[in-house]
This record gives sequence, C-alpha cells and structure tokens, in this order.
Amino acid sequence: MIVKILNAELEIDFYDADAMEKIENSFEETQKQVQAYMQEKTTKTSEVIRGVCKVVFDFFNRVFGEGTDKKIFGTKTNLLD
Repeated sequence: MIVKILNAELEIDFYDADAMEKIENSFEETQKQVQAYMQEKTTKTSEVIRGVCKVVFDFFNRVFGEGTDKKIFGTKTNLLD
C-alpha cells in the first residue's frame, strides 16, 4: 500500500505482521521519547519545536528507514508540517 504524507509517497503493508510489529514497536519507542522529553525543563519555543519534530522524525525513520524524515519534511523543522 502506498501512503502519501505531505509530498512523499511511502510504501507499507499494514497487513504484514513484520511491518505491523515495526509500527507497534516504533510507536512504543515514540511514547517513551515523548515522556522523556516532557520531563525536560525548557522554556525556549525553538527547543520545544526541535524536540517535538525530532520525536516525529525518529518515528518515521524507524518505520520506513533512515532518511525518511528528509524525504517527507525536507530540511525544515516546522511544527505545523
């Protein structure tokens, strides 16, 4: 199945056990990263944006492979994307 995220087309088979396991494990890791990040004390908006985006980038890289974050988001670290 092809999924389109922003302008990037990515292939994944949601009915394949290995693919689903990768998604599930990646989601669990993302939850851990979010919890750890929320415990950090920062008041700078730029740091919050970078931190949240890094969590999202890491998720896509774990599921679809290294470099997927750049394929989807380019070089921007934009919270709205």
